[in-house]
Amino acid sequence: CYNCGVNKTPLWRRTPDRMHSLCNACGLYYKQYNTHRPLHIRNKPSSNTATEAPIRCVNCAQTQTPLWRKNEKGQPICNACGLYAKLHNRDRPVAMRKAKIQRRRR
Repeated sequence: CYNCGVNKTPLWRRTPDRMHSLCNACGLYYKQYNTHRPLHIRNKPSSNTATEAPIRCVNCAQTQTPLWRKNEKGQPICNACGLYAKLHNRDRPVAMRKAKIQRRRR
């Protein structure tokens, strides 16, 4: 990309003068704002997922769930605890925790 320097994009676009190639993101930004995409938008925050501890539900200590939710304090809770709290207005009892995630059969 002439603007940000990436080598891989789902769709290559052109500058209005058709002299240079732009990545999809820079091309769409230029088309909407008629200026090149700023540097601070391009940079993705680097994440070290290998060194981070896995997310743990503050209610039942589960580490795997199809969807992470947040409780009223903003803490991570598993999908089951979040749905239970939403329905019953209280924390899900730890005794209800199951070892296997149940999927819906449709």
